[in-house]
Amino acid sequence: MFKYIKKNFSVPKKKFGFELDSNANLVLQKLITLQNTGNTKTIIYDISFGHSKCSGQGFSVSLCTGIELEPNEKYDLKIL
Repeated sequence: MFKYIKKNFSVPKKKFGFELDSNANLVLQKLITLQNTGNTKTIIYDISFGHSKCSGQGFSVSLCTGIELEPNEKYDLKIL
């Protein structure tokens, strides 16, 4: 859940793939490319699923706090 998104922030691409987890189970993942389209640094302080940070409702992300994007920088967010 994004509580605040600046107007200069976009999610232009979505990709799907599979990877093996630590128990050798095949896991579907969604890769979302985040892009800062503005001219100032954007910081993502928190990614939540419902009321749970980092994971919940069957989804999780490996990095959910402190994502910093410089102007025109892209970041691939992996959702498992």
